[in-house]
Amino acid sequence: MKALRKMELIYILVFGLFVSFTINNVATVSAKEARERIEPFRVTTFAYKYDGNGSFSMTGRSFKHGVRFGPVYGSNSPSASYNVKKYKKITFVMGALDDPQFENSAELEIYFDKKLYKTYDLDVDMDIKKININTKNKKLMKIVVTNAEGTIDLSGFGIANVFGTK
Repeated sequence: MKALRKMELIYILVFGLFVSFTINNVATVSAKEARERIEPFRVTTFAYKYDGNGSFSMTGRSFKHGVRFGPVYGSNSPSASYNVKKYKKITFVMGALDDPQFENSAELEIYFDKKLYKTYDLDVDMDIKKININTKNKKLMKIVVTNAEGTIDLSGFGIANVFGTK
């Protein structure tokens, strides 16, 4: 009788762990399906798109997906545009590149449907910063990096891991 109970207990533990593991994996897959990587549909001069081929580094971390802005020589402000109309929320990280060619500061401007939404200060010594934005009822997101110091040279900054949540 005791041997039977031990076997039942082992079966319940093993089966219970299997069910728990299966439920957790299903929940994880569902969460990943609702969150999608977003690639820009347009980048301008001095904005370089990374879509898995090659990489760039910010604060010692390597990224394969994102946009590297600058360096800029002249008055052009690099930008990247994203279609966000099917997402409720957008997340990404931003920071200074590990190999800046100039020691300038800059500003990262976020526009939705051609209206300025928010501006962030960028500095070559900054840590990576995660950004979360509610994009409900918005169609187009444009990210522009501009020179905050009024000089013609702009150091390198980037954004990476742009994800949309439905």
